[in-house]
Amino acid sequence: MKHIDPEKSVVLVTHDLSETGGPILTRKIAECLKGRGYYVVLVSLRKRGRDTGFRPYCDELLYADKTYDLLGKALRHTGHSVANRQSKILNKVVSRLARRGFRYVVLNTVVSGIAVPAFRKYDFRIVSLIHEMRGACKLFHAEDIIQNIAQMADVIVFPSELAKHDFCSFAEKLSAKTVIQPQGYYHSFFPEDDHEEARKDLCKQLGLPEQTRFMVGAGTICFHKGNDLLPLVAHETRSVENLHFLWLGSPADDAFCAHFEAMAERLDVANRIHYLGYVRDEKAYARILCGCDAFLLLSREDTFPSVMMEAAAAHLPIVAFDGCGGAHDFLSEEHGYLIPYMNIEGFSRTALGIATGQMSTERVCRRAFERVKKDFVFENYVEIITRELFGE
Repeated sequence: MKHIDPEKSVVLVTHDLSETGGPILTRKIAECLKGRGYYVVLVSLRKRGRDTGFRPYCDELLYADKTYDLLGKALRHTGHSVANRQSKILNKVVSRLARRGFRYVVLNTVVSGIAVPAFRKYDFRIVSLIHEMRGACKLFHAEDIIQNIAQMADVIVFPSELAKHDFCSFAEKLSAKTVIQPQGYYHSFFPEDDHEEARKDLCKQLGLPEQTRFMVGAGTICFHKGNDLLPLVAHETRSVENLHFLWLGSPADDAFCAHFEAMAERLDVANRIHYLGYVRDEKAYARILCGCDAFLLLSREDTFPSVMMEAAAAHLPIVAFDGCGGAHDFLSEEHGYLIPYMNIEGFSRTALGIATGQMSTERVCRRAFERVKKDFVFENYVEIITRELFGE
């Protein structure tokens, strides 16, 4: 068993290893910590996803694979939280880590908070990263988990004040220290692809006429990301016949996918919407963004989406609903276009103005790009986490 220095060793907990926002962020944190010389143990609460995408960024990968399944089973069959029903596997994993001298843990997402009591039992210093808003917390029946995080974690990091507000609405007592800090732009480069060349590549890839224009959305395909609103926007902008829409991201719910695909067919816009899945290669992903005219952030709720910063880094104008979460914090003061919450007509009208060239977006795009580069440095986010974790 490898000897570890407790002051240079970190345990990271993720709910699974899927190619979705939370686990991807965990992987990026692990990569950054390893680059700083920390020994990193990644604990996944579920055997879901490709561990090959995570192993290069940690020194050890462990599974407490019944924990998340217990949570899912309880939600499906009883509707009650199992925050206080710790699995034997999880307790065994944590006790072994404690015996080896590990003392510091970062838990990413509210669902991973199911592991908080086990780490508190062995006197770990706990930093909890919360990205979920009210709707997601209710969906996961996370009330008991939130109580445990609020009272047992040492520090809770929120990406926005709105995320903290939603969390506190479930917490009867908040004992932990709280920090507001968005995660930042975690890619190592800023795209420099030529827009017209990238757009023409997309046309070839999709077998579309060379004059086709594109708008793009990205994120896990699920209700709170608002993927089902894309057919409505496509329908409202149908007067621009060469305007097509892309979505980049993995499906989280097959039934939900079937729902919005059927909606697109009923609205007769299915031929203008293209689902490209999760694009693992970062430069290929960036080139797709560069080939588009705008980024559509259709989220119903999203604390501070990484895709928003990725779009800004690619010089795309961003259209979002005000009140959906961290979009207001980033896009206000002429960094993007904020539309009254769930106003599809207004959202579509703005998208149409961008598509037809009636709206000049150059200044907005430049300001958003400069803000990402200056104010949202990922290494600073990880620095804040480690400072809070080790009490520096």
